[in-house]
Amino acid sequence: MKEAPQTIQQVLGEGQEPTEEFVEEFKALNEAPELSDEELERQALSAPGDDGDVRTPE
Repeated sequence: MKEAPQTIQQVLGEGQEPTEEFVEEFKALNEAPELSDEELERQALSAPGDDGDVRTPE
């Protein structure tokens, strides 16, 4: 069974040493381009959410 990814809470709150996987993901998130308001709206309107109903977007 694969271990759950390390969280920011574990690193900052509990003082765990960050894993290489955590550092790589953190770096990728920081280097990702910002999304425009229009793109965020488009994604929100296309996401059906937990109920799977596209008529009630998240």
